[in-house]
Amino acid sequence: MQYAVTGAGRDRGRLSDDVTHLSTIVARVSCRQCPLYPASTNPSPTDEGTMMLEEVHAIAPGAALAFCGPQSESEFVACVQSMVAGG
Repeated sequence: MQYAVTGAGRDRGRLSDDVTHLSTIVARVSCRQCPLYPASTNPSPTDEGTMMLEEVHAIAPGAALAFCGPQSESEFVACVQSMVAGG
């Protein structure tokens, strides 16, 4: 089933443990921007964030994507604040 809604004009941010292959998702989905708020420093990356961004793009291909990979509670709060400030 196909819908007329694409997510265009909307920003979609995801929080996860890492986005190891961000360059791959940027190239694959041709997103306008995929800012990091901040980049993850996860010592054991799983690339879950890349998968999450791909899934969001599949559902809302016109939405701008953003990612944050907090490793502590204070980084989580900073991620949410940065994403809110970024739209």
